[in-house]
Amino acid sequence: MKTFIFFLQDAMPWLFSAIAVGTIIFSFKKPRLQKIILWVVLPQFLMLTFFCGWLSSIGLGITLLLKTLTGLGSLIMTGSLIVMLWVDKRRHAVSLRLACHILAIIIFSLSLYLLSPGFFSATQQADLRTQANRQLMQIEKGKEFEVIDAIDDPAILEEMLDIAVLRSDESETVIRLLTDRVESPFYFTTATDTQAAQNAPFFTAFNALNVTAIRLFSDALAGPSAQAEKNRRILRQDQRLLARGLREITLNGSPVAEADFMLISKMLLDKEPELLNEAAWRGVLRARYKAIIELFWRYRPPEKRENSVLALAIMGKTPQVIAQINNTPQILEKQSGPYSTLLSDIVYEAEPEVIQRIVNSGSVDWQRFVDRNGESKILGNALERVRENEESKVLSAQILQPILRGMIAQRALPEEQTTRYLSLDRRGILSDALSDAGLSCQQQKAMAEKVIVKVPHLRFDTRRICGPGRQIAEDDEYSQ
Repeated sequence: MKTFIFFLQDAMPWLFSAIAVGTIIFSFKKPRLQKIILWVVLPQFLMLTFFCGWLSSIGLGITLLLKTLTGLGSLIMTGSLIVMLWVDKRRHAVSLRLACHILAIIIFSLSLYLLSPGFFSATQQADLRTQANRQLMQIEKGKEFEVIDAIDDPAILEEMLDIAVLRSDESETVIRLLTDRVESPFYFTTATDTQAAQNAPFFTAFNALNVTAIRLFSDALAGPSAQAEKNRRILRQDQRLLARGLREITLNGSPVAEADFMLISKMLLDKEPELLNEAAWRGVLRARYKAIIELFWRYRPPEKRENSVLALAIMGKTPQVIAQINNTPQILEKQSGPYSTLLSDIVYEAEPEVIQRIVNSGSVDWQRFVDRNGESKILGNALERVRENEESKVLSAQILQPILRGMIAQRALPEEQTTRYLSLDRRGILSDALSDAGLSCQQQKAMAEKVIVKVPHLRFDTRRICGPGRQIAEDDEYSQ
């Protein structure tokens, strides 16, 4: 099947072009061929062109379907051309041409349905959206009620509402009038349950962080009515609703987006607290939005203890964090993600003062944070965070140096990993931190040379360690 589709998309247009060009060349001597081109090939070519133009006019992107459409159209036209060339001249009547066109349309539609089952539903949806756009364009200031009240089709009203909540400049009056005319902004009446959670106006407004629309829609969540319960049930089915909203903030990267998300979250959590689940907590903890974490905490702390400790650390609640760790030191080893522990997340996400106090508290057994490959996620996270920060020297003193000091004291420094990082340490951040943590430049060189013997692919010029200036000074001191 895949081979046939590949042939259909790539080879048929060329085959049809070759046959069509040959037919045109021979048609100069044979009037019958001229009639075939005029009454068979040309009408079908115009129908295909009109079809593609109509798809563009209703806003349906046909870029991905273009190969299929041209390949399928070429196949149908080639078949029609061959049939008409093969049929006996005496049977070449108008009825035969008409039958050929009808059969071509049937085969084209059936093949398109088999190759792209969702094409026709997508076409209907695009056509509906085009009509809704036209209706919204007709609305002028002061005439919102007349235009909206004149529309009887609920599908168009739902599409209009879905488009309206995407527009940042759409008036609250229009959104309110459309909301009053639809059954519910939380689902489409003509859609399945799956589509409701993907395309309904509420979810469109939520992804767009449209505070006005969410404020209006959230009224439909309140009360004991069957409709309100249905709306709340639809929200609860989307387990990652708040987590997805956090992703939108990250992509937007604006303080306004963060403030809008907090307003929307408060509106929804006041009506449906169950939306604040562990998925939402994982999302906000990874995103490190302190203000949102504080807002969520007021509604419901995380159920998982490791998430609770991480949230406290990001909020800067150091005494509570230290108390939790002293009570259960092994909690730092808890897996908080596929490739991370609670301690690695704290190192990457918490306030520097919190990390410094945890590391200096003596509660961390650094040997337990070196994996079977001899590497430490903690060291990688600390170094990455320092490198990403503009004030790297300050952050190095607060985070990286205490961690290295603890690892060196417990003989838990992962030497191969450290040597690999040193080979890439163009700015000298790690080398300086190691020196300040108690590992001199000569000791760093000795460690690197020992690793290089065991792992030849890590070979690099160890004279780069600590930089030329410091290295010369230490060499002079050593020679004395």
